[in-house]
Amino acid sequence: MRSIVSEHQEVVAVDQAGTAINTLMVKADMARINKCFNQMARALYFKAFNEQFSGECRFLHDFTIVPDTKHRVTVTTKDSERSALEYVKSYFEKLNHKGSNPSIFQYRFEEPDERGLIVLSMRFYEGSNAFIAFIPNA
Repeated sequence: MRSIVSEHQEVVAVDQAGTAINTLMVKADMARINKCFNQMARALYFKAFNEQFSGECRFLHDFTIVPDTKHRVTVTTKDSERSALEYVKSYFEKLNHKGSNPSIFQYRFEEPDERGLIVLSMRFYEGSNAFIAFIPNA
């Protein structure tokens, strides 16, 4: 854990219901975390499709706060515009996931879209989510 977390401090977080929770705020090595997600996602891809993925993987996750975000990724539907993270999280919440120990780890692949893009949802400890877009080489 020390290899991906350098600094930490105790904080009080308040959830949407207004309940205060004692927790830690840490400074994470996001390059290393993204490398780990990349390796896990590619291993799950190989397991699911019995072939190596050679394109690009892009990540969204709901357990970090990025202090200086210059770009906001959004999804526009006919009714509204929402952040991409909010959109994919609400989509995957209601779907069944695979995993032999669901309280620790679950995952789900979506069928490829018309461009060959495949999305993977990974859920850790019943609450931390990572979403990976597999973008095939052009």
